Amino acid sequence: MTTDTDHLAACRCGFVRLRARGRPLATGACHCEGCRRMTGGPYSLGAIYPSVAIAMEAGETRSIGADPKAGHEGCPRCASWVLTRPPGLGDIVVVRSSLFADAALFAPFVESFTSEKLPFVGPVAPHRFERFPDPDEFPRLIGAYAEWEHAVP
Repeated sequence: MTTDTDHLAACRCGFVRLRARGRPLATGACHCEGCRRMTGGPYSLGAIYPSVAIAMEAGETRSIGADPKAGHEGCPRCASWVLTRPPGLGDIVVVRSSLFADAALFAPFVESFTSEKLPFVGPVAPHRFERFPDPDEFPRLIGAYAEWEHAVP
């Protein structure tokens, strides 16, 4: 199933705004310590898109986080973590799905780093990985997400 629906996202102050065209390739929650510390929550939420599906509507992001090579980008004004361009994964952008105006549509499909999950957090997605999924798993996960009943319309 494909759609031409656009999803609008903005940082906390509204300086950075972006448009994601269509459905994400997948959605996820990451339990790694780094993501927990960057979000201040028990995990981070993300929607994975090809970079050509992302258009900056306003503002610009800057590199954030302890490791500039990690590809994390955020708002230079309010410091919201907006997106990640993961190194080694090609033209992929992971948008913090909690920033979308329609964030409730972006239920996580994949959980990564469950080995670092806080003990009081239960499962939040149907597919779980102790670390990051092997890139060989991506085609299967992307295909399964497209068929998932809770996928973003």
